[in-house]
Amino acid sequence: MDRALIIKAIDDYAAASGLRQSTICQYAVRNRHAYDRLVSGSLRMSTAEEILRWIADNPPAQGAPAGITRQAGNNDGMETHTGGAE
Repeated sequence: MDRALIIKAIDDYAAASGLRQSTICQYAVRNRHAYDRLVSGSLRMSTAEEILRWIADNPPAQGAPAGITRQAGNNDGMETHTGGAE
């Protein structure tokens, strides 16, 4: 797959989810530097493909960053993180 298309997929996901590219990569492959390495050309293609699989398996929630949901009955005004590596 073309590196430019993978970068575009990450950028599009970031825009749709409200997450930074580094956060997406941290969730996907536990490497917050993966996006910068992808842009510079030093990221293995297998790692880039793992990021794409994570994006496909975790569509951004409508109107909320990915992995963030409100719990029913949670009236404290705080959001609850529901997944992904940190």
